[in-house]
Amino acid sequence: MIVPLVAAFTDDTSTLSEVRVARMVRFHAERGAKGFMVNGETGDLFQLAHSERKQLLEWVIRDSDGLPVWVNISATTTSGVVDLCQHAARHGAKGAVVCPPPIGRYFEHEAKAMLTSINRHGNLQTVFADPEGKWAGYESPVAKAEAVDAAWALLDRPSPDEMKAGSSIVTPFAMFGANKVETIVGKIDVFRPAVQSVIKHGGLSRAARAAMAEMGCDVGNSRSPVFELGDEGKKILIGILKVLGS
Repeated sequence: MIVPLVAAFTDDTSTLSEVRVARMVRFHAERGAKGFMVNGETGDLFQLAHSERKQLLEWVIRDSDGLPVWVNISATTTSGVVDLCQHAARHGAKGAVVCPPPIGRYFEHEAKAMLTSINRHGNLQTVFADPEGKWAGYESPVAKAEAVDAAWALLDRPSPDEMKAGSSIVTPFAMFGANKVETIVGKIDVFRPAVQSVIKHGGLSRAARAAMAEMGCDVGNSRSPVFELGDEGKKILIGILKVLGS
């Protein structure tokens, strides 16, 4: 299982914490992670500058001890996407995923032009995901991200945080440790609504950050304007962890 990682900040959240990133990667590696996804929704994408996204990726690749690292390269401009893709390729990322720009209205011929540029200049295996259905049915010039088994999917569509990545799977369930995913899938009718409820209360980033804290791995606070997971969400999360024995 590939673990979507949060962005680990210093105490005042002014910068990323190199030490906390290393501890987080080691924490998940010791719990059976087969790789990592960086800069997805779990990874606080919209709280990071481009330079921070690059720095975080470099640290995770360095600390992953050879485990494959995937990266979300979504951005608001074609040049930004290609730049992030080329950077990931230079530093040894396994692959990239790109989504439609998060704001604004874009037409399919514009999407095709952007993704064609990635194909030509990105220098890295890239897949296209459309978690919000902005371009539903669109035939992409890059391969589409494959969905995980619908029997235990958390999200409606493939996204950087839940998709097939080569022979592995990126899943938000791995926030509890990759070694717990088999248990979760084995009792999916119990765990899926509970995890979906936590995500509904706070989103992927808040849920994963709170889970890490409860499991004893300090990744720092969320960066403003994002606050921590609320009390109701924490209550459900703690219940999940008790059942899992984490």
